[in-house]
Amino acid sequence: MKKWMLLTNILTLLVLTACQGSKETVVEKHFVANEGNNLPVPPDKVEGGIDGGGGGNGLERKPLESFRIDLTQVSSFQRLKTKVIDKLVPRFPKLAADLIHVVEERSWYLIPTELRNLPASKIGVSFKTDQIALQKLKEIWINDLIFAKMEAVDQETLLLHELLMGVRLLEFANFLDQCLVNISILKITEATQEKYKEQRQLCFKKYRNAADIGDSIGLGKDIKLEDYDYDTLRDFTNLLLTKTETFDVQELEDQMAIRGFRKYTP
Repeated sequence: MKKWMLLTNILTLLVLTACQGSKETVVEKHFVANEGNNLPVPPDKVEGGIDGGGGGNGLERKPLESFRIDLTQVSSFQRLKTKVIDKLVPRFPKLAADLIHVVEERSWYLIPTELRNLPASKIGVSFKTDQIALQKLKEIWINDLIFAKMEAVDQETLLLHELLMGVRLLEFANFLDQCLVNISILKITEATQEKYKEQRQLCFKKYRNAADIGDSIGLGKDIKLEDYDYDTLRDFTNLLLTKTETFDVQELEDQMAIRGFRKYTP
């Protein structure tokens, strides 16, 4: 009887938690021991788990670290840099600096496997799509089974889309990362690169104990993007690719602020 009462209480708690949470609620499965009055425990065989010894993960007999790339050496990025980012430096240096920050301060992976699909409704479309890339705060994973077969211009478009997603996620970055991105404008011009190096050292010195105030991985905010964020990403990606030298810089900066995408200080 106690076992069933415990199970009922757990299920009730899970239902209440799911109802009160955001649209993307993760509900853990709980199990009751077969015998005795112990607390709920998982069964003997469960997919996934925690390796206290720091076990490694891999694919095709290679550790995941083997698939990490230097994005600056990828030909499609080099073309994108010439076509878009270099032209943003004199026109919209704050955005150019953000994009370079995402290139250099994030881990990029080309991995030969399918990626988990995001729901179509989440990205604001009503049809099934191929998941070519997935992004976390510090990592971008690209499905090389698709990427390697894409036309050059489509590779460039995808990379710009992911770079802009990285700019959007700066809102959720930790204090150290925000410090680094705030000074990144110093490294896009040769005359201020030495000053950037000095300021970078100060950022690390200032926030070396950031974990002590609960800022080791972020600002404590839930990362929650809406479908209009994906609409905005597609809009801005297309604008920068097709009107690189003619778009209204002030209008784009205002649009970024209005849509809650990125707010630059005057």
